[in-house]
Amino acid sequence: MRRIMTLGDSKLFDLTLGRASQYWPLAVAIIDGERSVTFGELNLRVCRLAALLHHKGFRAGDRVAFLLPNCLEFLEVLFTCLRLGLIAVPLNTRLTVSELDAILEDSGARGVVGHRDLPQPNYRAEWQVTVGEEPLEGTDGDLPAAPFDPELVLGLLHYRRCQGGDADSRQLAGNGPSL
Repeated sequence: MRRIMTLGDSKLFDLTLGRASQYWPLAVAIIDGERSVTFGELNLRVCRLAALLHHKGFRAGDRVAFLLPNCLEFLEVLFTCLRLGLIAVPLNTRLTVSELDAILEDSGARGVVGHRDLPQPNYRAEWQVTVGEEPLEGTDGDLPAAPFDPELVLGLLHYRRCQGGDADSRQLAGNGPSL
């Protein structure tokens, strides 16, 4: 029987990036064009972004949307969401502005990270940054303990209402629970 990992079983951030940065801090984690980032550097960048979002009032369960190509910043935002217990709302780069706005409105994202080379949604969040126009930088600061909730399934991704379902019908991909 397949078991669903929960935050009560372990902290996914600590098992992935946290562990990799502890054991292999100088090993290359990501090569993005001309940029090369080690696990230690990636962990530092993620913790700085997490500190910034925590300072701005983001708490576990808040949603952060990101419209990014396959790049370093995509993973930074995703790992930051894991670190703080935020719900990641990855957006498809091929959607139109009206489709993006509908998803963002549906998700209620408090934060949006976009990219200068991709469509800019009309949706306005409390915190927004456009990669390429300004750096995705965090700040030094204290971080809260990683969230612990034994009932919380680790699929911390927002999914839009299923086509053909009723207005309250939301479902996670795979065999996840309905929300």
